[in-house]
Amino acid sequence: MTSAEASVLRMASTLAPDRAARPDASGGADPRAGVLFDHGEARSGIPAALASAGLTVTPARLPAGDYVLSDRLVVERKSGADLAASIKDR
Repeated sequence: MTSAEASVLRMASTLAPDRAARPDASGGADPRAGVLFDHGEARSGIPAALASAGLTVTPARLPAGDYVLSDRLVVERKSGADLAASIKDR
């Protein structure tokens, strides 16, 4: 495990276990759910939208990824061009 992975796992441990990004019985966001987001994502509007949906969002300096949804799921947001460049054979 890399140090970045270990750091993300430590951060994810602050989220409510087994509740991150899962809906409650009514289909709405579980108010105990939490999402860590990289502070650079604040201007994207996504953290505000997640907060409006009832999720607890917390800014953090993430060593990997843009959003930590659980101890097993980290999301990296990319533009189409960035995605194509990252998977293109060189």
